[in-house]
Amino acid sequence: MSKRRACEAAAKARSVVRYRREPDRGQQVIAVFQELVERFPGRGFGKLFKLIRRRGLVWNHKRV
Repeated sequence: MSKRRACEAAAKARSVVRYRREPDRGQQVIAVFQELVERFPGRGFGKLFKLIRRRGLVWNHKRV
């Protein structure tokens, strides 16, 4: 039986079957942010955010 027919029989959307949760990267970003705050206490959030981005961590500034 195809996924389409199985989902139709179970009255579920196919997107429910295909859904893959993204791993939570928030803890890694928080740890780096805290490290930078200790290292550069006079810098504001904006400058620290740019430093995090330069380190290669892709992160939405509204999450933390």
